[in-house]
Amino acid sequence: MFPVLSALLLLSALIPAAAAAQGTREDSIALDRAIRLERSDLPFPGSARMLLLRRLRQGDGGGATLLLGFMARYGSADATPWLSPAERLLAETIIADTLLIRNVPRTTSLLANAMQGPRQSPAFDDRLFERLRDLLRENSDAIALRLDERGPSQAERVFFNLLVNQLATRGYRAQEEINRRVDAFVGSFPASPLAPLAAMYLKKSYGEADFGAAFMAGYSVGVFDGGLRDRFRLYYGPTLSGELYFRRVTVAGMITFGIGDAPQGFSAGGDQWRGGSASFIAMALDAGYEFRFGRLAVTPLAGLAGQSVRGDDSAETGPSTLPRTNMRIGYDVGAILGYRIPFDVGPHLDLRIQAGRMATALGDYDPGFSGGLWYLRLGFALVQRPYEGR
Repeated sequence: MFPVLSALLLLSALIPAAAAAQGTREDSIALDRAIRLERSDLPFPGSARMLLLRRLRQGDGGGATLLLGFMARYGSADATPWLSPAERLLAETIIADTLLIRNVPRTTSLLANAMQGPRQSPAFDDRLFERLRDLLRENSDAIALRLDERGPSQAERVFFNLLVNQLATRGYRAQEEINRRVDAFVGSFPASPLAPLAAMYLKKSYGEADFGAAFMAGYSVGVFDGGLRDRFRLYYGPTLSGELYFRRVTVAGMITFGIGDAPQGFSAGGDQWRGGSASFIAMALDAGYEFRFGRLAVTPLAGLAGQSVRGDDSAETGPSTLPRTNMRIGYDVGAILGYRIPFDVGPHLDLRIQAGRMATALGDYDPGFSGGLWYLRLGFALVQRPYEGR
């Protein structure tokens, strides 16, 4: 009696397993046929990738899930998997199955591999990663609705939306917004097992590239001290400058085509200077170190300066007869206060205020020209220095 009963129990257990195995074999045979018919001009793995893309575009989540399993089973035997981790993460996000957000260890592994490895599988040139990301962007609302139909918790819903946004968007400003939302998510659901995943994989810090350059245009105003103050009461004019960056070191070259406003004529250096607008060219080559606080940066600078003054040329006499000091060399010290307006694709825009003092050997021309220029520059700079994820 007992041997017969045991045999019946064993048979009842084996029949469903055999049926499941048979179903798996039938699924594999059907998928194999579908893959070969999808793109006969491509190798088998490449045709499988195109079939996956088509099923996702058609909204066939069940068919795409079966195909993902087939590709994982048979692609694992190849030297290069049929899908990169980033491509698989995109595909599973488009399917919007709750498995993606409820199996935390599996999701952790998938996110870690996707964030570190290549986005496009290196064995294929079909741009599948970009196509999947475009599909995610175009259907983000419908994808979120598919997840809602499966009854996620509030924490799962918010995490999934953060994941969709992190995968679909790119650029500095978009990532900044995602970072703020991740912080809010962690603060609202600190006990959720998804909170550390969001903080580790969905939040991305950014830093400037090591090398960069900028061009600035602005306007300078200033006053003199020393003997120059008795000759010129005001200084003003347009400023152009260029900057090079290496990490936090800044090298800046500047030229200002300024006017020194002389209220009355005077004698200096054996020449007679007319009152009025004297041409006052100022140049500087400085180096400094940038201290950045988010979008705000302070850069103290110091370096060489050059100044040249030529008399008022409003007279009818030719420029060659005007009194001039020729170029005199000295020093320049100052600091730049800049506020960055970043763009997702550079160049970025900086609003600048620079203040400092420039003093040269103009006193060698005449003791009455000794002294320095206190200046304030206002302007904007186009900064070509990409932000990179860290």
